Amino acid sequence: MAGLLALVLLGCNNRVNQTGSWLVAYDSTLVPQYLDSVLDSLKTTSSQVNNGLATGSSEILSLGMVPWTEADLLMRFSAFNPVYGAESILSATIIMTRGPYTLDPSGNNAMKLMFNGYSMDSSWNYTTVTWDSIAAMSHGASNIVSSQTITDSTVMIGLDTSVVRLWANATQDTAIKNNGFVIKPTSVNGVLSVYSQLASISTSAPVCRVVYMLNGVMDTSNIALDYSTSVAHTTLAAVAPPGPYKIVQSGTGLRENLIFDLGKIPNYSIVNSALLTLHFDSTAEAPYSYTGIIDTLIAYYLSDPSTNQISTRGSAVALVSNNEYTFDVTTIVQHMLNNKNYGFLIAEYNELENVDSRFLYDGSAPDSLKPRLIVTYTPAVKK
Repeated sequence: MAGLLALVLLGCNNRVNQTGSWLVAYDSTLVPQYLDSVLDSLKTTSSQVNNGLATGSSEILSLGMVPWTEADLLMRFSAFNPVYGAESILSATIIMTRGPYTLDPSGNNAMKLMFNGYSMDSSWNYTTVTWDSIAAMSHGASNIVSSQTITDSTVMIGLDTSVVRLWANATQDTAIKNNGFVIKPTSVNGVLSVYSQLASISTSAPVCRVVYMLNGVMDTSNIALDYSTSVAHTTLAAVAPPGPYKIVQSGTGLRENLIFDLGKIPNYSIVNSALLTLHFDSTAEAPYSYTGIIDTLIAYYLSDPSTNQISTRGSAVALVSNNEYTFDVTTIVQHMLNNKNYGFLIAEYNELENVDSRFLYDGSAPDSLKPRLIVTYTPAVKK
Protein backbone atom coordinates (compact mmCIF):
# COMPACT_ATOMS: atom_id res chain seq x y z
CA MET A 1 0.00 0.00 0.00
CA ALA A 2 2.83 2.37 0.85
CA GLY A 3 4.46 1.65 -2.51
CA LEU A 4 1.22 2.29 -4.37
CA LEU A 5 0.74 5.59 -2.53
CA ALA A 6 4.26 6.68 -3.45
CA LEU A 7 3.65 5.86 -7.12
CA VAL A 8 0.39 7.78 -7.17
CA LEU A 9 2.02 10.82 -5.57
CA LEU A 10 4.95 10.77 -7.97
CA GLY A 11 2.58 10.53 -10.90
CA CYS A 12 0.83 13.71 -9.73
CA ASN A 13 4.00 15.81 -9.79
CA ASN A 14 4.06 16.18 -6.01
CA ARG A 15 6.62 17.85 -3.79
CA VAL A 16 6.95 15.78 -0.62
CA ASN A 17 8.28 16.51 2.84
CA GLN A 18 9.13 13.69 5.23
CA THR A 19 8.15 14.57 8.83
CA GLY A 20 8.18 11.75 11.37
CA SER A 21 5.59 9.18 10.30
CA TRP A 22 3.85 11.63 7.97
CA LEU A 23 4.25 12.03 4.23
CA VAL A 24 3.12 15.58 3.52
CA ALA A 25 2.16 16.24 -0.08
CA TYR A 26 1.74 19.39 -2.15
CA ASP A 27 -0.37 18.66 -5.18
CA SER A 28 -2.26 20.94 -7.55
CA THR A 29 -5.00 18.31 -7.69
CA LEU A 30 -5.55 18.41 -3.92
CA VAL A 31 -8.26 20.79 -2.75
CA PRO A 32 -7.01 23.10 0.05
CA GLN A 33 -8.95 22.88 3.31
CA TYR A 34 -10.13 25.87 5.32
CA LEU A 35 -10.50 26.48 9.02
CA ASP A 36 -12.38 29.58 10.13
CA SER A 37 -12.36 29.94 13.92
CA VAL A 38 -15.64 31.88 13.93
CA LEU A 39 -17.60 29.86 11.36
CA ASP A 40 -16.35 26.58 12.83
CA SER A 41 -17.33 27.78 16.32
CA LEU A 42 -13.94 26.92 17.77
CA LYS A 43 -13.02 27.77 21.34
CA THR A 44 -10.89 30.91 21.77
CA THR A 45 -9.06 31.47 25.06
CA SER A 46 -7.71 34.89 26.02
CA SER A 47 -5.75 36.05 29.07
CA GLN A 48 -3.49 38.91 30.22
CA VAL A 49 0.23 38.58 30.86
CA ASN A 50 3.14 40.91 31.57
CA ASN A 51 6.08 38.65 30.82
CA GLY A 52 8.78 39.85 28.45
CA LEU A 53 11.93 41.93 28.50
CA ALA A 54 11.16 45.07 30.47
CA THR A 55 13.86 47.40 29.28
CA GLY A 56 17.18 46.88 27.46
CA SER A 57 18.07 50.02 25.56
CA SER A 58 15.06 52.18 26.37
CA GLU A 59 15.57 55.79 27.43
CA ILE A 60 11.94 56.17 28.53
CA LEU A 61 10.49 54.45 31.60
CA SER A 62 6.96 54.39 33.02
CA LEU A 63 5.80 55.05 36.55
CA GLY A 64 2.22 54.88 37.78
CA MET A 65 -0.95 52.85 37.68
CA VAL A 66 -3.96 52.38 35.45
CA PRO A 67 -6.97 50.39 36.64
CA TRP A 68 -5.68 46.97 35.47
CA THR A 69 -1.91 47.13 35.86
CA GLU A 70 0.84 48.90 37.78
CA ALA A 71 4.18 50.23 36.53
CA ASP A 72 6.93 50.44 39.14
CA LEU A 73 10.45 51.84 38.88
CA LEU A 74 13.35 49.64 39.87
CA MET A 75 16.42 51.84 40.47
CA ARG A 76 19.95 51.76 41.85
CA PHE A 77 22.54 54.45 42.55
CA SER A 78 25.92 53.20 43.69
CA ALA A 79 28.62 55.91 43.48
CA PHE A 80 28.21 57.18 47.05
CA ASN A 81 31.95 57.38 47.78
CA PRO A 82 31.91 61.18 48.39
CA VAL A 83 29.29 60.66 51.11
CA TYR A 84 31.08 57.89 52.97
CA GLY A 85 33.03 60.13 55.36
CA ALA A 86 30.16 62.58 56.04
CA GLU A 87 29.39 63.41 59.66
CA SER A 88 25.70 63.63 58.78
CA ILE A 89 23.42 63.38 55.75
CA LEU A 90 20.93 66.24 55.65
CA SER A 91 18.81 65.14 52.67
CA ALA A 92 18.73 62.81 49.67
CA THR A 93 16.45 63.48 46.72
CA ILE A 94 15.92 61.48 43.52
CA ILE A 95 15.44 63.93 40.64
CA MET A 96 13.94 62.53 37.43
CA THR A 97 13.19 64.46 34.25
CA ARG A 98 9.71 63.80 32.94
CA GLY A 99 9.36 62.16 29.55
CA PRO A 100 7.10 63.10 26.65
CA TYR A 101 3.86 61.36 27.61
CA THR A 102 1.36 61.29 30.47
CA LEU A 103 -1.70 59.08 30.82
CA ASP A 104 -4.65 60.39 32.85
CA PRO A 105 -7.40 57.74 32.60
CA SER A 106 -11.01 58.39 33.53
CA GLY A 107 -10.48 61.94 34.72
CA ASN A 108 -7.61 61.10 37.08
CA ASN A 109 -4.55 63.31 37.40
CA ALA A 110 -1.13 61.67 37.16
CA MET A 111 0.37 64.80 38.72
CA LYS A 112 -1.19 63.58 41.99
CA LEU A 113 0.51 60.19 42.00
CA MET A 114 1.67 59.01 45.40
CA PHE A 115 4.57 56.61 45.96
CA ASN A 116 6.13 54.24 48.42
CA GLY A 117 9.70 52.97 48.13
CA TYR A 118 11.35 49.78 49.41
CA SER A 119 14.99 48.71 49.50
CA MET A 120 15.69 45.63 47.38
CA ASP A 121 17.04 42.51 49.05
CA SER A 122 17.97 40.79 45.77
CA SER A 123 20.50 41.77 43.14
CA TRP A 124 19.31 42.50 39.59
CA ASN A 125 20.43 43.98 36.27
CA TYR A 126 18.36 46.30 34.12
CA THR A 127 19.35 44.50 30.90
CA THR A 128 17.86 41.17 31.98
CA VAL A 129 14.94 42.00 34.26
CA THR A 130 11.53 41.14 32.80
CA TRP A 131 8.00 42.44 33.21
CA ASP A 132 6.59 41.09 36.45
CA SER A 133 9.87 39.50 37.59
CA ILE A 134 10.03 41.96 40.46
CA ALA A 135 7.09 40.08 42.01
CA ALA A 136 9.44 37.19 42.75
CA MET A 137 12.14 39.43 44.24
CA SER A 138 12.15 40.25 47.93
CA HIS A 139 12.35 43.77 49.26
CA GLY A 140 12.17 45.47 52.61
CA ALA A 141 8.91 46.29 54.39
CA SER A 142 9.79 49.84 55.47
CA ASN A 143 8.83 52.75 53.22
CA ILE A 144 11.97 54.74 52.37
CA VAL A 145 10.15 57.60 50.61
CA SER A 146 10.08 60.65 52.86
CA SER A 147 8.63 63.24 50.44
CA GLN A 148 7.64 63.76 46.81
CA THR A 149 6.99 66.57 44.37
CA ILE A 150 5.75 66.29 40.79
CA THR A 151 6.06 69.33 38.53
CA ASP A 152 5.54 69.85 34.80
CA SER A 153 9.17 68.94 34.17
CA THR A 154 10.40 66.73 37.05
CA VAL A 155 9.54 64.02 39.55
CA MET A 156 11.39 64.50 42.85
CA ILE A 157 11.35 61.83 45.54
CA GLY A 158 12.96 62.33 48.94
CA LEU A 159 14.59 59.29 50.55
CA ASP A 160 15.17 58.24 54.14
CA THR A 161 18.73 59.41 54.84
CA SER A 162 19.51 56.37 56.99
CA VAL A 163 19.14 54.18 53.88
CA VAL A 164 21.46 56.48 51.94
CA ARG A 165 23.96 56.15 54.77
CA LEU A 166 23.90 52.38 54.31
CA TRP A 167 24.49 52.78 50.56
CA ALA A 168 27.45 55.05 51.30
CA ASN A 169 28.86 52.50 53.75
CA ALA A 170 28.45 49.79 51.08
CA THR A 171 31.12 51.54 48.99
CA GLN A 172 33.69 50.54 51.62
CA ASP A 173 32.14 47.55 53.42
CA THR A 174 31.40 44.49 51.26
CA ALA A 175 29.21 43.04 54.02
CA ILE A 176 26.64 45.77 53.24
CA LYS A 177 24.66 45.38 50.02
CA ASN A 178 23.24 48.13 47.86
CA ASN A 179 20.66 46.51 45.58
CA GLY A 180 18.79 49.74 45.03
CA PHE A 181 15.09 50.19 45.59
CA VAL A 182 11.68 49.97 43.96
CA ILE A 183 9.26 52.89 43.69
CA LYS A 184 5.63 51.78 43.74
CA PRO A 185 2.53 53.91 43.10
CA THR A 186 -0.13 53.70 45.78
CA SER A 187 -3.20 54.91 43.88
CA VAL A 188 -4.85 54.69 40.45
CA ASN A 189 -4.07 58.15 39.08
CA GLY A 190 -2.33 57.51 35.77
CA VAL A 191 1.11 56.96 34.32
CA LEU A 192 4.06 59.34 33.95
CA SER A 193 7.08 58.80 31.75
CA VAL A 194 10.60 59.61 32.95
CA TYR A 195 14.03 59.39 31.37
CA SER A 196 16.37 56.56 32.33
CA GLN A 197 20.16 56.51 32.70
CA LEU A 198 20.21 55.88 28.93
CA ALA A 199 18.77 59.31 28.12
CA SER A 200 20.21 60.71 24.90
CA ILE A 201 20.58 64.07 26.67
CA SER A 202 22.77 63.38 29.69
CA THR A 203 21.20 66.14 31.79
CA SER A 204 17.85 64.32 31.56
CA ALA A 205 19.13 61.19 33.30
CA PRO A 206 18.07 60.67 36.96
CA VAL A 207 20.38 61.76 39.77
CA CYS A 208 20.35 61.37 43.54
CA ARG A 209 21.22 64.74 45.09
CA VAL A 210 22.72 64.22 48.53
CA VAL A 211 23.30 67.15 50.90
CA TYR A 212 25.69 66.29 53.75
CA MET A 213 28.08 67.72 56.32
CA LEU A 214 31.77 66.94 55.81
CA ASN A 215 34.43 68.38 58.13
CA GLY A 216 31.86 70.82 59.44
CA VAL A 217 31.02 72.14 55.96
CA MET A 218 27.77 71.51 54.07
CA ASP A 219 28.41 69.88 50.71
CA THR A 220 26.32 68.50 47.83
CA SER A 221 26.95 65.54 45.57
CA ASN A 222 24.92 64.46 42.53
CA ILE A 223 25.08 60.66 42.27
CA ALA A 224 24.31 59.31 38.78
CA LEU A 225 21.88 56.45 38.34
CA ASP A 226 23.58 53.26 37.18
CA TYR A 227 20.57 50.93 36.75
CA SER A 228 16.88 51.51 36.18
CA THR A 229 13.91 49.77 34.62
CA SER A 230 10.12 49.80 34.63
CA VAL A 231 8.50 46.69 36.06
CA ALA A 232 4.79 45.98 35.64
CA HIS A 233 2.23 43.88 37.51
CA THR A 234 -1.16 42.52 36.56
CA THR A 235 -1.60 40.85 39.95
CA LEU A 236 -2.20 44.23 41.59
CA ALA A 237 -5.05 45.23 39.29
CA ALA A 238 -7.63 47.42 41.00
CA VAL A 239 -10.31 47.10 38.32
CA ALA A 240 -10.84 44.38 35.70
CA PRO A 241 -10.84 45.49 32.04
CA PRO A 242 -14.37 46.57 31.13
CA GLY A 243 -16.56 44.83 28.58
CA PRO A 244 -15.62 42.01 26.16
CA TYR A 245 -12.02 43.19 25.94
CA LYS A 246 -8.44 42.27 26.64
CA ILE A 247 -6.03 45.17 27.05
CA VAL A 248 -2.71 45.47 25.25
CA GLN A 249 -0.69 48.43 26.51
CA SER A 250 2.83 49.71 26.19
CA GLY A 251 4.49 51.47 29.09
CA THR A 252 3.23 48.75 31.42
CA GLY A 253 4.07 45.79 29.19
CA LEU A 254 0.52 44.43 29.22
CA ARG A 255 0.10 41.65 26.64
CA GLU A 256 -2.61 39.24 25.57
CA ASN A 257 -2.20 35.47 25.29
CA LEU A 258 -4.65 34.37 22.57
CA ILE A 259 -5.19 30.65 21.92
CA PHE A 260 -7.28 29.17 19.08
CA ASP A 261 -8.41 25.56 18.95
CA LEU A 262 -6.57 24.01 15.97
CA GLY A 263 -7.69 20.44 16.71
CA LYS A 264 -9.55 20.11 13.40
CA ILE A 265 -6.33 20.50 11.41
CA PRO A 266 -4.40 17.21 11.11
CA ASN A 267 -0.92 17.23 12.63
CA TYR A 268 1.90 18.15 10.23
CA SER A 269 -0.43 19.60 7.63
CA ILE A 270 1.11 22.20 5.36
CA VAL A 271 -0.18 25.69 6.15
CA ASN A 272 -0.66 27.55 2.88
CA SER A 273 -1.82 30.73 4.58
CA ALA A 274 -3.07 31.89 7.97
CA LEU A 275 -4.64 35.26 8.66
CA LEU A 276 -5.36 36.56 12.17
CA THR A 277 -7.83 39.42 12.55
CA LEU A 278 -8.33 41.40 15.77
CA HIS A 279 -10.87 44.18 16.22
CA PHE A 280 -10.42 47.01 18.68
CA ASP A 281 -12.72 49.60 20.24
CA SER A 282 -11.18 53.03 19.79
CA THR A 283 -14.02 54.67 21.71
CA ALA A 284 -13.52 52.58 24.86
CA GLU A 285 -9.74 52.95 24.84
CA ALA A 286 -9.65 56.70 24.22
CA PRO A 287 -9.27 57.71 27.91
CA TYR A 288 -6.40 55.25 28.31
CA SER A 289 -4.28 56.15 25.30
CA TYR A 290 -1.53 58.68 24.87
CA THR A 291 -2.46 60.48 21.68
CA GLY A 292 1.03 61.54 20.62
CA ILE A 293 2.21 58.13 19.37
CA ILE A 294 0.12 55.35 17.84
CA ASP A 295 1.82 51.97 17.67
CA THR A 296 0.88 48.89 15.74
CA LEU A 297 0.73 45.42 17.26
CA ILE A 298 2.93 42.35 16.87
CA ALA A 299 2.00 38.68 17.28
CA TYR A 300 4.59 36.24 18.64
CA TYR A 301 4.74 32.47 18.77
CA LEU A 302 4.39 31.43 22.43
CA SER A 303 6.73 28.55 23.20
CA ASP A 304 6.46 28.20 27.00
CA PRO A 305 3.14 28.78 28.80
CA SER A 306 4.70 28.49 32.25
CA THR A 307 6.77 31.64 31.69
CA ASN A 308 4.85 33.20 28.77
CA GLN A 309 8.12 33.51 26.90
CA ILE A 310 8.10 34.04 23.16
CA SER A 311 10.08 32.09 20.58
CA THR A 312 12.20 33.37 17.71
CA ARG A 313 10.40 30.90 15.46
CA GLY A 314 7.87 33.45 14.34
CA SER A 315 6.40 36.91 14.69
CA ALA A 316 4.05 39.01 12.61
CA VAL A 317 3.54 42.77 12.51
CA ALA A 318 -0.05 43.88 12.02
CA LEU A 319 -1.59 46.07 9.38
CA VAL A 320 -4.31 48.31 10.74
CA SER A 321 -7.40 49.72 9.04
CA ASN A 322 -10.88 50.67 10.24
CA ASN A 323 -10.41 49.54 13.84
CA GLU A 324 -9.09 46.19 12.66
CA TYR A 325 -5.65 44.57 12.87
CA THR A 326 -4.63 41.86 10.41
CA PHE A 327 -1.58 39.61 10.81
CA ASP A 328 -0.05 37.14 8.39
CA VAL A 329 0.66 34.34 10.87
CA THR A 330 1.35 31.54 8.38
CA THR A 331 4.75 30.70 9.83
CA ILE A 332 3.52 30.82 13.42
CA VAL A 333 0.55 28.52 12.79
CA GLN A 334 2.86 26.04 11.04
CA HIS A 335 5.00 25.97 14.18
CA MET A 336 1.88 25.40 16.28
CA LEU A 337 0.93 22.37 14.19
CA ASN A 338 4.46 20.92 14.13
CA ASN A 339 5.14 21.54 17.84
CA LYS A 340 2.77 22.77 20.55
CA ASN A 341 -0.10 25.24 20.35
CA TYR A 342 0.21 27.55 23.32
CA GLY A 343 -1.24 30.43 21.35
CA PHE A 344 -0.06 33.87 20.32
CA LEU A 345 1.31 36.63 22.50
CA ILE A 346 -0.09 39.93 21.27
CA ALA A 347 1.91 43.01 22.24
CA GLU A 348 2.46 46.60 21.30
CA TYR A 349 5.23 46.85 18.70
CA ASN A 350 6.96 49.41 20.93
CA GLU A 351 6.25 48.43 24.53
CA LEU A 352 8.54 50.89 26.29
CA GLU A 353 8.63 54.30 24.67
CA ASN A 354 5.05 55.43 25.27
CA VAL A 355 1.77 54.58 26.97
CA ASP A 356 -0.73 53.47 24.37
CA SER A 357 -3.67 51.17 25.08
CA ARG A 358 -5.57 48.88 22.73
CA PHE A 359 -8.93 47.44 23.77
CA LEU A 360 -9.08 44.22 21.73
CA TYR A 361 -12.37 42.35 21.54
CA ASP A 362 -12.07 38.85 23.00
CA GLY A 363 -13.98 35.61 22.42
CA SER A 364 -17.05 36.83 24.34
CA ALA A 365 -17.73 39.58 21.79
CA PRO A 366 -20.31 39.24 18.97
CA ASP A 367 -19.14 37.01 16.10
CA SER A 368 -18.41 40.00 13.87
CA LEU A 369 -15.93 41.36 16.44
CA LYS A 370 -14.38 38.16 17.82
CA PRO A 371 -10.70 37.36 17.22
CA ARG A 372 -10.65 35.44 13.95
CA LEU A 373 -8.13 32.98 12.55
CA ILE A 374 -8.58 31.69 8.99
CA VAL A 375 -6.20 28.92 7.94
CA THR A 376 -5.80 27.41 4.48
CA TYR A 377 -3.92 24.12 4.63
CA THR A 378 -3.07 20.95 2.76
CA PRO A 379 -3.79 17.94 4.96
CA ALA A 380 -0.96 15.60 5.78
CA VAL A 381 -0.95 12.13 4.17
CA LYS A 382 0.00 9.42 6.63
CA LYS A 383 2.37 6.67 5.48
